[in-house]
Amino acid sequence: MPCDGIEKNVVFCITELFVKPAAISIYSLVSNNPGYTVNLFKVGSFCTENLKLLCEKYGCQFREFEIEIENDLKGSARWPVVVYARLFIPRYIKSGRALYMDSDTIIDGSLDELFELDMGEYELGAVGTVDTHKYSKVLKKRFELSNYFNAGVLLMDCDKLSVSKKLDKALELAKLNNKGELLYQDQDALNLAFGNEWLNLDEKYNHLGLSNKPAVVYHFAFAKPWKVRQTKMGLLYQEYLRSYPFKLPQFYGDVPMNENSLYPLLAELFWRLPIIKQFDRLLWSRILKLRADRQQCSFVWKIKTPN
Repeated sequence: MPCDGIEKNVVFCITELFVKPAAISIYSLVSNNPGYTVNLFKVGSFCTENLKLLCEKYGCQFREFEIEIENDLKGSARWPVVVYARLFIPRYIKSGRALYMDSDTIIDGSLDELFELDMGEYELGAVGTVDTHKYSKVLKKRFELSNYFNAGVLLMDCDKLSVSKKLDKALELAKLNNKGELLYQDQDALNLAFGNEWLNLDEKYNHLGLSNKPAVVYHFAFAKPWKVRQTKMGLLYQEYLRSYPFKLPQFYGDVPMNENSLYPLLAELFWRLPIIKQFDRLLWSRILKLRADRQQCSFVWKIKTPN
């Protein structure tokens, strides 16, 4: 049943390869937000019975949709085609709000505020990247935007988006990305389609680990917790992993590792060294700039402004 009289839809988009991290994310959601509705957008055919049982255990509804991604939407080794499934959310959830969550997130608190938030005339809410992030300044300059958002957490007004053309514009941009002009695939396309017309949410709803501020949603966009575990966010993931109430499927990221070994600690300390962080930031900023200068993004400038 909808909680507080409002159906609170949260959407995850996954393939069979990512069931385990998605299960941990869904577990963190339902254990902190009873009464929500979990919508699973599946690309491919695979069993989700345990996810349904998980939701029922915590008093949440579970719905699944099999999504077919159009052939002219291309993926890559880093971003498989499942990333485009979030662009189809208002086609299946036509009214109310839907909160899209990446499957490498941990929801460590209540999300009620997001569903009660006054969005005004905005159709989309997201968390803007901070300029300390190595890509932020380059991407904003490249696309002539005052801000650039991370698409790992998206608050959607489905009533407005169902009649809007902005997601169609994002799909159009994504389909034209045959030469790799969009480095971040549908995230770049979404930023171009919405321009500066989106609601900037509090950073606590998409915490990327760039500060020590407390958060509700921790997003492992960079340091995956199954690779680097000895961090505050990594340890939080491990807590939910250990307390998961059912048997979990195998995952390609599972690597036998002695939790008492020095490797994860040394790896984390290495990436925290100021000289390494500075080099990494400068290197990627330079790569992005060279790539943008070479391609000149000619197709982007022609259709980037939504009608």
